[in-house]
Amino acid sequence: MMKTRVQKWLPVITGLMFSMHALAYDFESGGIYYNYKEFSDSEVYVTHNGTPYSGNSYSGHVKIPKTVTYNSKMYRVPK
Repeated sequence: MMKTRVQKWLPVITGLMFSMHALAYDFESGGIYYNYKEFSDSEVYVTHNGTPYSGNSYSGHVKIPKTVTYNSKMYRVPK
């Protein structure tokens, strides 16, 4: 019986874990949210704050820097 419950809820739990990661950002600097670029240890890209319904989106003129420093490491922000 326990095995049946686990098999029933496992896809739900897995889906929730993936959706939480999809809404997350890796770090914030200067009001801009960044994710680490896959397969790179020196580049990041701009993303949102992870809560699309919070109303905290970018608006107006937002200056994206060419580089950003986080945890004493500098990352390039390609266009």
